[in-house]
Amino acid sequence: HFMKHGIHYFDTYAPKPRPNTWKLMQAIKVLAKLVRLAFDYTMAYTNAEKPPGEQLVLRYPQSFEEWDDDGNELFILLERCLYGDPGADVAWSKTRDEFTLRRFNQDGWKCRRCVYDPCVFVITAPENGPYSIAGTHTDDTDMIGQHQGVLEEIFNMYKAVFQVSVMDETFMLGSRRSETIDEYD
Repeated sequence: HFMKHGIHYFDTYAPKPRPNTWKLMQAIKVLAKLVRLAFDYTMAYTNAEKPPGEQLVLRYPQSFEEWDDDGNELFILLERCLYGDPGADVAWSKTRDEFTLRRFNQDGWKCRRCVYDPCVFVITAPENGPYSIAGTHTDDTDMIGQHQGVLEEIFNMYKAVFQVSVMDETFMLGSRRSETIDEYD
């Protein structure tokens, strides 16, 4: 690798749920008889602004160049992240997580970030209402909770800010999942 940290790119680490966390969430869902809602962020990285000093100056493509009245070439200032940008994942994760912590710690909602897995949040509805657990892997969020209406309300709060869509909850991160409940004595 020819790229050097601090010269060619900035911090690029963004937390992802650990595989054991996903498995534990599925077990909790089944054992506690919880409900699920999964959703996807459309073009997630483009929702994140590039931090000051990391914006990119780009030349217009050939045949699309623009010039000012004095004949000077004009350039594009890229202020948002794009896919392929090494810092896009961390910028998007910060944007998404800051929204989650801000929005779900007001109006009676309570939200806590898990220490072991910082991209997993426990969200409690107002008045000590039903709890939900939301885990996000970049642009796919899997939520389990005690009440479908609360999960839909949480989803709608994300939808008010980001372009999101409900996804097939039986398929997540390249794995098909199904549940079988065996009755115990």
